[in-house]
Amino acid sequence: MSGSASTSALSASQILSDAAISASQATYSSGGLLRHQPTAKEAVHAKAERAAKLHRLFLETKRKWLSILPVQSGVSLLEILERQVTPEDESRWRAAIQLELAKLEERRQKQHVQWRLQWEAQQQASLLRESQEAMMMSLASGNASSTGLASHHVRSQSSSGRSSPAPPAQAVSAPPAPPALPGEKVIRELSLMSFTDLKRQVAKSMRILESERWVERTRKSNIGTGGRNTGDPASSNGPRPAYAAVFRVRRSDGYQGMLNAIARDIRTKAQRRERRRAEMRRIRITLLNLREKSDYLESQRQSYEVYLETCTKKLAAGGDSTVSAAQARARRMHSVLPFTRQYFHLRDLQRSGRVPRFGSFKYSAEKLYYKGVIVSVDGYPPRQLDKISLTISSDVPGVFDVQVSLMGVKMPGGGCEINMQDLLQLQYDNVQTMTLYEGSVVVNTNLLVYLINKKFYA
Repeated sequence: MSGSASTSALSASQILSDAAISASQATYSSGGLLRHQPTAKEAVHAKAERAAKLHRLFLETKRKWLSILPVQSGVSLLEILERQVTPEDESRWRAAIQLELAKLEERRQKQHVQWRLQWEAQQQASLLRESQEAMMMSLASGNASSTGLASHHVRSQSSSGRSSPAPPAQAVSAPPAPPALPGEKVIRELSLMSFTDLKRQVAKSMRILESERWVERTRKSNIGTGGRNTGDPASSNGPRPAYAAVFRVRRSDGYQGMLNAIARDIRTKAQRRERRRAEMRRIRITLLNLREKSDYLESQRQSYEVYLETCTKKLAAGGDSTVSAAQARARRMHSVLPFTRQYFHLRDLQRSGRVPRFGSFKYSAEKLYYKGVIVSVDGYPPRQLDKISLTISSDVPGVFDVQVSLMGVKMPGGGCEINMQDLLQLQYDNVQTMTLYEGSVVVNTNLLVYLINKKFYA
């Protein structure tokens, strides 16, 4: 009985071990682990990447064939590849490479001349534009000073990215290096190899293209057709891609497909050159239009900044361009009720000789809280806000200094500057609240703008 039980247990363990071995063997295929099955998206991406690599390899091989054919000739490309390289072939190859390098150097010199002329024209246009900007700013400052206002500029550095124009930059003594010429990299690489190495690389590339069964398809161009479909007119399933030619790389026909592709390039060389010239003309016209529009918008932006600066100074002077800042300050002083918080605040400023040019107003935090200007103060409940006072002053048009004091003593770190442009930007962005003093005070944006307009610009 015990023997039969042990035999059955042994057979069961043997079955489990065989199943584990078969399962482990099932996870292997061709001597390695089975790879993760790619998804449809990954398969499409891999197929497109493979097609792009083979297309680049086909173009590179075709360029190298154009370098081989002037040195050796034959009935087919296969015969040329199988032919032995002689010393005469090597000498002809070196002579052809030297000729290409000489042509390349001649093109490089012409490019240097054109590049320098273009750079000098751009430098002159830039200097002319900067001189016009400086003249505009000097005229604007002269107009502002003739009205009797101060000649301080508004700090226009804000979150919207506006900044006052920079002074004219010094001209650079030498132009930057011109870009590489088309085909220069290929010629440099070919000059470093022998004719034997070149044929060896071409033979390897042709074998790869043949083993991958690559088919080079040249699409028909829509240039000059007005964007009309060039596909099969009999097709009723929508536009299909139409191909001007199809080239296959096969050893059986002596690589006739590659030879046909080379012949087509030579035959359509003039058409493709004219097509590229037309595209370049359109691109240059587009760039010129964009540059003119950019210059126009930049001049408009500077005009608007000068206009805003002038309006800000006029508003700070009380809306009358003939009233100076001192007269506007005196008018506000006479309009203050005697024996009030604001009255004693202005009197203390006059005694100390520190009266801001465009006014100063003192409020208790409790009053601003009940008006809704202050939303909350960190660490202080509403019933203790009467001990805190805020002073809003302006010594520069559009810039306001806010000081916080506790029971008449200025708190350390209790000062900050508020730019009117920043407030208006927040209001435009529909930001309801903003923080001051590193988040210690939360104020209502709209009501703060209303308070500043009422006190400083009304």
